[in-house]
Amino acid sequence: LSKTNAMRFPSRGPAARSLPVRRRVRTSIRDGVDTAPRLDWAAMPPASHWGFLFVNLGTPDAPDVAPVRRYLRQFLSDPRVFDMPAWKRWLILELFILPSRPNQSAHAYRKIWTSRGSPLLFHGRDLIERVRAALGEGGERMRIELAMRYQSPSIRSALAKLRADGVDRIVLFPMFPQYSSAAWGSAVESVFAEASRL
Repeated sequence: LSKTNAMRFPSRGPAARSLPVRRRVRTSIRDGVDTAPRLDWAAMPPASHWGFLFVNLGTPDAPDVAPVRRYLRQFLSDPRVFDMPAWKRWLILELFILPSRPNQSAHAYRKIWTSRGSPLLFHGRDLIERVRAALGEGGERMRIELAMRYQSPSIRSALAKLRADGVDRIVLFPMFPQYSSAAWGSAVESVFAEASRL
């Protein structure tokens, strides 16, 4: 079961407010046969240019101390993740977490890193390619991008690509198994904030 949000890019000038539209799409696979419902491209508004934006949590750019420190600083600076006054959060990060934790986490990341890089990132890219292939005849009217809430590829860069491709409506897929304010909520909030700046 996956939740999606349909949204529009705000118009230029005064930002146009967009309300999220939630819907549920149930998919299942039985005996190796995909029984998921197919998109009805004929029913889509012909003047619209649709985009899918898949958003996952994030990953360091490399399993080294400096990239891991950048990732942890961005991740743990999110008030939805570390829910306390900003000054307390900054003190805990700078005095207790960031001096030692990046080295420990980099060691752990090196254990799972592959020749293709971060598993979270390359599996996400593989998924995007499969979705593009599954779109078939609708592919000309649909653009798909992968973004990470923290680090690269950023939500801002993914939205910029969709905007450059002429997309004016987005179906947002937060790639989390359940709702939480720290993950699902933070990702959706960030997408709307970045879209309002384009």
